[in-house]
Amino acid sequence: MQQICQICCSPKRRLRFHTEQLAICQWCVTELSTADKSPASIINEKRQLGSSRHHHELDRELARLVTHQKPVPTMPTNIVNQAEEYAEMAVRSKEGVLQSIYRTMFDSTTRLAEIGVLAAQRREELLSMHKLAIEEHAKHQREIESKIKLLEARRESVENIVENEIRTFLDESINSETTTTKDVRLIRAYFCDLINYERTKIVRPPPEEYEALKKKIRSRDSFRCVCCLRGIAHGELHVHHVLPLSLCGSNAPTNLVSLCYPCHNKQHPKFHITQTYPVKRRKTNKLREINNEFIAVDILTTGFSKEDSIIEIAASRFINGKVDDVFCSLIRTKRPVPIAISRVTGITQAMIDNAPHPAEVIQHFVAAIASHQLVFHNAQFDTRFIKRYLTYYGLEMPNPVFDTLQISRQKLPYLSKHRLPDLITHFGLPDPRSPRAKDYSITTGLLYLALSKVRAPKAKKSL
Repeated sequence: MQQICQICCSPKRRLRFHTEQLAICQWCVTELSTADKSPASIINEKRQLGSSRHHHELDRELARLVTHQKPVPTMPTNIVNQAEEYAEMAVRSKEGVLQSIYRTMFDSTTRLAEIGVLAAQRREELLSMHKLAIEEHAKHQREIESKIKLLEARRESVENIVENEIRTFLDESINSETTTTKDVRLIRAYFCDLINYERTKIVRPPPEEYEALKKKIRSRDSFRCVCCLRGIAHGELHVHHVLPLSLCGSNAPTNLVSLCYPCHNKQHPKFHITQTYPVKRRKTNKLREINNEFIAVDILTTGFSKEDSIIEIAASRFINGKVDDVFCSLIRTKRPVPIAISRVTGITQAMIDNAPHPAEVIQHFVAAIASHQLVFHNAQFDTRFIKRYLTYYGLEMPNPVFDTLQISRQKLPYLSKHRLPDLITHFGLPDPRSPRAKDYSITTGLLYLALSKVRAPKAKKSL
């Protein structure tokens, strides 16, 4: 069964280009070519909208708290008169009519003394009530002030909250769910190296470098056209940009495919590829059988952009289905470790500051993976970071790469999600003991072994 497009993940759209590193339909090629946004503008727009939304919510809550603030209760000015009036009414209600007239005319001293005692008691009650009112007001003010301070503290952390929301959006964007959202497709195209972060136009490499790159692409595609499977014996093979450079495509290998002369001509504007003038769909090759020995690799990074760095890398060697050796190391970087990454992985800034230099770690890593096939989950993400380090230090990674994400999509098309946790649950594999690269690399190797035992479904023959 044919793989689905890595950009839209729609099983209803047949692939236009299909290589070991790329699977994309013509609809997504057209959409990405005509899109006027870039991953950078999408991230900046979400950052601005998120920041304004959080600040607006904080301002609205702050205004609500301000309206609940009340002035300090004041002492009544006529408290003495109120107390005497209350005492006189209390004494009068206690006496009868005749007794009141009698005591007013003949026993006024005792009556006045009772009124004085009651008036003094009433004054004390009014003073205590005023004191309690002041205490309640002070308590209410302290509560409001503490809430205001919390809001101000939240205002200072709005930037971190927005960045976490952006990371969540990026995590959700690179899953395998079907989407028609242009922003999500652009983000996926960026992680597939079809476009760069700013979506700026890129020139071709120098002639010698470009010729060497074209040779690698032809070799990667087994010297066959990725559309009609014509080999080099049928004519010249062209190396074609899936997203043209004039439309902000990249020079990454994922954006380059080998095409025969007729299929290459059909990709240019004057031919207008449509359903009435299609390019023959390429049949999916069977996955190669698993070797007795391979290395599962996983990395942890400070983020998802090209400016982020690797903070830990692990390579677990499997021999005959069992873990034989594990290479794992932290990597020093000048880029600060985000709080969210520290919370999830347990890797702190102090650990990274004391970690080995990248040059030392990368050399040991290359030595550990020498002459072994590599296994990743979502290889496009991991290899993009690893190749950047290898290129910087003048090293190469010629090893064949297998992606458990793509294998699961091919062999398990009925699953709605192909994330690592979902596949672990599907096969009943043990969860990683920790969110570190070492344990995730071992889990990826176990997943690869489980997938190797699954037979890919056969395509239904049309009547």
